[in-house]
Amino acid sequence: CFFAVIFSRYFLANKNISDIIELIAVPIFILLAYLFLTKKHIEPTANEKVPKGSNDFAQGLFIGFINPTQITFWLGYSTYFISIGWMKEDLLFMTSFVVGVCAGSLVMLFIYAYYCKKWFYGNTPKLFTEKVLNKVVGFIFIGLAIMQTGKLIWAAL
Repeated sequence: CFFAVIFSRYFLANKNISDIIELIAVPIFILLAYLFLTKKHIEPTANEKVPKGSNDFAQGLFIGFINPTQITFWLGYSTYFISIGWMKEDLLFMTSFVVGVCAGSLVMLFIYAYYCKKWFYGNTPKLFTEKVLNKVVGFIFIGLAIMQTGKLIWAAL
């Protein structure tokens, strides 16, 4: 987010960089789909509420770091915010914008995690198990990879 906001004008002025990001998006979406589709479910024992050895937080950071959609999202919105005057092209303003975005995202993710934990470790319907939801997310990433590939082929024609 930070690099996209800081270098938004430079990225948009150089079309080659956005083309490279779009090309890299396809293998990243396939990698993310593979991670979710092959993720093993660890059943918690009777004495614990969360399975031991869970590295979901680190995996979430990794997915957030390599997610190519956030780069293009923040490139577009930061340029839009600058053009309508909501954000100044000053390092202090851009840094405070990014810190605010990160803080808001963190708060929303904590709220999401709180309610998901209550829901998953309560009376969860069998339809919404971790295994099923991981498969759904994996197929969403496959769909994104197919869509991005189609977009690249369409642009080449």
